[in-house]
Amino acid sequence: MSRDKMLMLFSGMVAILLTFSYAGSFAWSATVGGEDEIPPAVSVGGTDISGMEAEKASELLEMKADEWSSRSSIHLYTGSGTLDIPASLFDFQIEETMEQISSSGQYEWRVVFDDEFSKNVTGKLPERLKSHFQMERFKDEVEAGVSGLPEHVPEYNAYSFVPDNTEELYEEVASYSISLNETEGAETLVNQIGSFRVPGKTTVSLLDQTENVADTVGRRALNQIATVMYGSVLETPFVTEERHISLRLPDYADLGKEAAVDVGNKEDLRFLNTTSMAYYVHLELDGANLEAVWRGYPFMKKARTVVSSAEEVEPRKTIRYSTSVSPGGEVLIEEGKTGRTVQVYKEQSGKEERQLLTEDYYPPIDTVVERYPVSLLESDENSNGTGSGAEEDFDSSPPLTGENKEESEEGSSNNRKSEKETEKSGNDRRTGESGSEEEADSTEGESSPPSLWEPGNEKK
Repeated sequence: MSRDKMLMLFSGMVAILLTFSYAGSFAWSATVGGEDEIPPAVSVGGTDISGMEAEKASELLEMKADEWSSRSSIHLYTGSGTLDIPASLFDFQIEETMEQISSSGQYEWRVVFDDEFSKNVTGKLPERLKSHFQMERFKDEVEAGVSGLPEHVPEYNAYSFVPDNTEELYEEVASYSISLNETEGAETLVNQIGSFRVPGKTTVSLLDQTENVADTVGRRALNQIATVMYGSVLETPFVTEERHISLRLPDYADLGKEAAVDVGNKEDLRFLNTTSMAYYVHLELDGANLEAVWRGYPFMKKARTVVSSAEEVEPRKTIRYSTSVSPGGEVLIEEGKTGRTVQVYKEQSGKEERQLLTEDYYPPIDTVVERYPVSLLESDENSNGTGSGAEEDFDSSPPLTGENKEESEEGSSNNRKSEKETEKSGNDRRTGESGSEEEADSTEGESSPPSLWEPGNEKK
């Protein structure tokens, strides 16, 4: 076949395809304008018009659009307040919307804006925003947002429609500070980190930010930076993805706002910038005051952190037995320390419900005392002819050997259970998890021997 014939054949095929395409479009336009039915499985803006006559479908859609417009508006947050823009400033185009229907499917409304729309919005913007606000971008976003007749009021942040990194519009949006007794390691980290940018929809790792110096500074300094960073993040809409706490609440940290990291165990502080805009965080050490300050465009939703349900957890008492103690006496070896529990919530303005963020638990440290062995005391009394009946409160047990024996205050009939629970409590204390035990009952008066621990194996 010659080249000319091939070209003619190809041109003929293209002409046929175009004819059918235009004919189909014309036929459907005629159908919409007439009394024929809409194809099956068709919806516009969530309104089902499947199989309806075109005229009836148009009437239904017009009614739905009017209902939505009468009860709806859009909100534009400007940093200093929120603009309420009525839906009457844009129009839902019935004819243009119907013309786009060609087959089964879900369709959106065609929307056009009133001439007063731009004037209404621009006239209400703060002066500092007017010259930077990109109206056409805003219109495109609004058209996409309302074309489905949403149930909830569409909300927009005016700062999403200004050029990126317009620093003259930046302001301080969050800050948090702590007071340090030691600043040497923290000063090194502040000089290393300084300020950094957190793009929108991005996760930040503190270990990544400090990787060049993390091995050269102490863990306490790393935890100080982690704490001030976490405290500042709590004042933002960001989401914390990973966080750890210390075994004991450090002297520089507020209850519920502490964070700890561990390079060796890869325990990190990670948080996500949930907004679409970038923010900058700056670390500053002024004397003993360590502060983290966030700058950027104002947040659309205001929130505050609430520390609630703070409670103390009383320590248990651990008893050790030693012949160095006078019979009937008790010597304090280690003073116990009270544990702490706390819940942290986030509250958003305009919402009654609050979100539980964390439940922190700092386990107590047991009180440790030494007493004279019960069995030796009983043996001494028997040898003096006094008998055991006069000391019913003491445990009757075989003589102990060695200078120092100890027991928990749990019942001696539950020795093995007591030792397992004590071991579990120690593990909880190391990991910072909850699960501390109540102070145990006395074992005095039991016939079986007390639970013995090896010297030096006390819980601390």
